[in-house]
Amino acid sequence: MAGATAIPTSAIDITTVDDSAFQYTVTTNKVSENKFQVVFRVLKNPGIRNFSFAIQNDADVLHDNNKWSYEAPSNSLVQAYWEETTNRLYCFFVDFSPESNDISRENMTFTFEYEVKGNTTAEHIFKVGVVEYNSPIENVVFSNDTDNPPTDANVFISPSVNVRLGDIDNDNHVDAIDLFYVERMLADSNGHLSATYLDQQLKNRNSTWSKDYPFLKCAAVADIDHNTVIEKADSDSLGKYIAEKGAGAALTNKEINTLFPVTVVYEN
Repeated sequence: MAGATAIPTSAIDITTVDDSAFQYTVTTNKVSENKFQVVFRVLKNPGIRNFSFAIQNDADVLHDNNKWSYEAPSNSLVQAYWEETTNRLYCFFVDFSPESNDISRENMTFTFEYEVKGNTTAEHIFKVGVVEYNSPIENVVFSNDTDNPPTDANVFISPSVNVRLGDIDNDNHVDAIDLFYVERMLADSNGHLSATYLDQQLKNRNSTWSKDYPFLKCAAVADIDHNTVIEKADSDSLGKYIAEKGAGAALTNKEINTLFPVTVVYEN
């Protein structure tokens, strides 16, 4: 949706299809104070012919049937419907192309808009899971009960929690010290750090990450480009921001040093 604000998230890579390399993630976009989007994104498509997934929300959230969209190959069919009685959304994807394992079919996205009916500061839960999956190339067929779909992950949305993007040490300033910590995180992780993994480690008070970065509120603070991975591109963006700010130049990335609601925590 045009104008939607990206919400930093610690997306989790999910796959529950046995013997398959299929992988997906779930993130969110903020639309307004009481509206947001839930985005289902395919990260790895090993040759999907068709699949379906379900998203179940709690009773305090309403799905807008008129506001959903997708990015998928032109020669595919996508349908979605929401069951009001169960607060559950189903989405079906069918690829009619014989080259369904082509890499262009990765990073497909399915976006659904929701509205909070009551307290916008309360926490809301979404249960996400793959219902059906068919990959002829892998020779994998998976099917589950549509009336009782599986839950691959629980997504908790808490619009009242905010962080300052780039403020690693949580002192309400973005400066060279924050850049130092991002570069240190990259050195500690060989340049590629999953935001999901980091969040899991930060919650574990006995972990090395938690002890070395006790001030870090969540991984989303360091994930400057919101792609669920902390890597060199994030440190480069942060370094450029600090240099531009110091020189009094126009800022290339105006999101850095601004407050964002962190609304997603995954449990799977």
